Amino acid sequence: MSMNMWGIKRAAAVALALGLLVGVQGCGGGGGDPGTPVLSPGSGSSTAVSGVLTLSASSTTVSSASPAQITAVLKDAKGNPVPGQVVTFKVVRSLAVTGVSTALTNANGEASTTVSPASSTITGADEITASVTYAGKLLEQTVGLQVNAANSGVLTLTASSSAVSEASPAQITAVLRDSAGNPVAGQVVTFKALRSLAATGVSTALTNANGEASTMVSPASSASDGADEVTASVTYAGRLLEKTTGFQINASNAGVLTLTASSTTVSSASPAQIRAVLKDARGNPVAGQVVTFKVVRSLAMTGVPTALTNANGEASTTVTPAAYTSKGADEVTASVSYGGKVLEKTVGFQFNATDITLAFGALPGGFNLSAYGQTSLVLNATGASVGSPVSVTLTSACVTSGKATISPSTATMTSGSLTVQYQDSGCGALQASDAVQAAVPASASTASLTVPLTTPSVSSLGFVSASPEQIYLKGSGLGESSLVTFVVRDSAGNALQNQNVSLSLLTGAGGVTMEDQPVGTAVSRTSDAQGRVSVRINSGTAPTPVRVQASLTVGVGFGATTVSTVSSNLSVAVGLPSQLNFSLSQQTINIEGFNIDGTTNTYNIIAADRSGNPVPAGTTINFRAEGGQIQASAQTQIVSGIARTSVNFVSAQPKPADGRVTI
Repeated sequence: MSMNMWGIKRAAAVALALGLLVGVQGCGGGGGDPGTPVLSPGSGSSTAVSGVLTLSASSTTVSSASPAQITAVLKDAKGNPVPGQVVTFKVVRSLAVTGVSTALTNANGEASTTVSPASSTITGADEITASVTYAGKLLEQTVGLQVNAANSGVLTLTASSSAVSEASPAQITAVLRDSAGNPVAGQVVTFKALRSLAATGVSTALTNANGEASTMVSPASSASDGADEVTASVTYAGRLLEKTTGFQINASNAGVLTLTASSTTVSSASPAQIRAVLKDARGNPVAGQVVTFKVVRSLAMTGVPTALTNANGEASTTVTPAAYTSKGADEVTASVSYGGKVLEKTVGFQFNATDITLAFGALPGGFNLSAYGQTSLVLNATGASVGSPVSVTLTSACVTSGKATISPSTATMTSGSLTVQYQDSGCGALQASDAVQAAVPASASTASLTVPLTTPSVSSLGFVSASPEQIYLKGSGLGESSLVTFVVRDSAGNALQNQNVSLSLLTGAGGVTMEDQPVGTAVSRTSDAQGRVSVRINSGTAPTPVRVQASLTVGVGFGATTVSTVSSNLSVAVGLPSQLNFSLSQQTINIEGFNIDGTTNTYNIIAADRSGNPVPAGTTINFRAEGGQIQASAQTQIVSGIARTSVNFVSAQPKPADGRVTI
């Protein structure tokens, strides 16, 4: 252990001695005493100071016209110049360039280079670094510079006018001069409109010997209206020069539209013609343009909504009242889009309402419309025309009651006459004739025509119903009356009204009566709008079927005939339940209920009167039980023609000792 420790200490001492020897040699390289080490002042450190590098600039502002000189000075630790050392100059950013990138220090320890802008368009700050490796150590210094772009030239822009139209375009001239004020020829100047209102004659032009380049500025279209700007730009000596001037762009007077009317007073009988004429700015007719005619209010209408201008620049249409009732003033506007501009003119009119006179054509002498027949009626109107249509409505008393039809019942007349069809639907049974009325709405114009009608002939008399079909004995408290109805029909099978029908009772058993009249007394009825007659039957004291006879006489004198029919379906029943016809049954004869509560059973009743007929639906049956619980009551229902009902039973206290329960 002692021997190894001693070996380590000796090796360290040798290494230290070697380090001191290297330091002495490094310091001696600067021309000083080779045996005396140079240390940093007051430090006692073994690190040697090899030398000092300083850096200076002739100016901190650099331009193409005024480059700067950069000088680096290298001295040793004692302040003596160090010649023959390579100094490297480097630009930190890209704004500047150096004359040389390296230089050798002279006898004064100096090395220098020049600094200028990297290009004529560059402006900004940059730095130049000088570095040298001396006595094994890198020495480095940096100096900052302001780099200014070269004054490459001047561009000016002038305009002959600041107001531009198609008739008066403006000339703009760009002049390029160098920094000394001399004209620059052969440079391409670009002209550009910033907005869409202006257009340039040429987009680029070459400067002449006077440094001038020019173009014309005019509206982009005849509809262009507003302000725009035109920019002239040129790249000269590496720098973009640009100038802008503004213009007021005025729309062209693309054309002229005129509008005339043949008359300013319009009626259905006297329409007016309006004529639109389109000419260009020079007064020449413009053909092939679409002119639109539009009514401002609702009183008028035009013959056509659009028209094409002809070789004379003309487009026309007619103006008529929108309706025969149109009265007042209205305007019609003509408009056309030409040269990017909408031209429009308006003319006013006075509208007068048209007097309409209606009259029916006469029917043939002795004309009588047969029952359910059809005929044509002709209505004439004075004042109706295609330009002034008339709305007409037709009706009559028979039409209102549904016993006739008129087709069409409303129509628009565009000519002097209208033919309609009149169809009888049995109105002759109500009245001998029908007055057909024609009228123009919102007008006093009316017309009337009387159409003679023929009464339809009776063809049949039929039984309709007995309601209800079964009544019960008088005094039973049940329904005791029924309404028996018949219908009268004509030869077309349609119900016929206003016909006198005689009704008589054929059955008198038990005192049955008709409208409180005994058997053998006839009752007269007139058929209603549905061709029906009805009579009321009241029950007596005995069950019996009931028959009622209906009859009427057709024709007069020796040619008269009688049409008749007899009712059916009506009967008088006893109605009250009979003990002999009262049946009770149960679903299950014996149930497990003596020691069990809640066992169910069903009890059924079938009930009839003494004639064996079903009792009326709704007859109430009461139930009682000496044990358990049973439903208190139930009403009979007619099921498949049988009067029956059922109730529910459940086992419960009291329970008889012998287990037998009487229902």
